[in-house]
Amino acid sequence: MPREAVGYLKGMLDDRTLALELCAGTGILTGALSRAGCRVIATESDRDRLAQLRRSLPGVPAVRSSDRELPIRSASVGAVVLNVLTYPKSAQDNRLLLLQLAEVERICRQTSLLIFVGPGPSDGGEAERDLLSASMRQMPQAQESKYFAGSDRYVSVQISAWRWS
Repeated sequence: MPREAVGYLKGMLDDRTLALELCAGTGILTGALSRAGCRVIATESDRDRLAQLRRSLPGVPAVRSSDRELPIRSASVGAVVLNVLTYPKSAQDNRLLLLQLAEVERICRQTSLLIFVGPGPSDGGEAERDLLSASMRQMPQAQESKYFAGSDRYVSVQISAWRWS
């Protein structure tokens, strides 16, 4: 992910905000946020990906999530990050993500932030954006959105965010 995109995400999170990354995979974004100084906890349902995440980021809290519940205290999280860039999502991964989105309201504090990190328009990503839109029909248009162009090292990135209270 472009360094500017990580900096942009960091700017959205103050030092006290605990951010939760849903379906964190092997922890690519989790690690980038952690190294940037963000307080982050990762959830992953796949045992192999979770084990790799824990090996590569031993100081970052990482928990195994189920398809029905996130093992996170109610009203303890100030931001939820949905990242669809880091590994190919299967139909089962997408189903799990939809189920976990239902838990977002429970785990978030009264004022919270939902951040979607996805491919930019030139790199596809329509299916991921459609998935998010379908699962969050009650959500208004993103209140904040920024595009980061790709390079020979990174795909382009679109970051969209919603705040609610």
